[in-house]
Amino acid sequence: MRRCNCFAGADGYPTAVLPSLVMAYEWSGGGWEAGRARKVAAYICASSYVPAHKVGDHDLPPYVPYVPDVGLAPHGDIEWYYILWLHNTKGGAMDEEPQWEAAVIIAGEEFWDNPTFLNLIPVARGEIHEMAERAAEIEQSAYKEVA
Repeated sequence: MRRCNCFAGADGYPTAVLPSLVMAYEWSGGGWEAGRARKVAAYICASSYVPAHKVGDHDLPPYVPYVPDVGLAPHGDIEWYYILWLHNTKGGAMDEEPQWEAAVIIAGEEFWDNPTFLNLIPVARGEIHEMAERAAEIEQSAYKEVA
C-alpha cells in the first residue's frame, strides 16, 4: 500500500474534492497507473482544472487548485485535509487494478493556534467511490465532530 502525500492539504469541501478524486481515478483508467503515486498526483491535479473565465475585457488564466504538497506538515490556514492510500494488491504489476482509499480530516478547535496533526480530527475513511456518494453527509457530520 502506498500513500499519496501529494494531496494531504487540499482545502476543499468533501462535496467538491471527493468527486474530483473519482474523476482522477477514472481518468487513470484504473490500471497500474492508478497505483503509482506520482502519476496519481498528476491525475488529481488535472481533475481540479478550471477553464479560464472572461471578466470584463480580460481573460483570466486557467486555475488548478490542487498542487503537489512537498511536506507532511499541516498548513495553518487549511480546514479540510485528505489522505489518499493507493492499494496495490499485486505489488504494482502491469495487470494491477489498484483501489483508492481516502481519509477526510478536519481542523479541530485547537488547530488554529497549534497547526499539528494532533489537532486534526478524522471524520471519514473509505473507498473513494463510496466516499464521493456520501460527500454531503460527511461534510455535514464533520462540523458535529468539532462542536
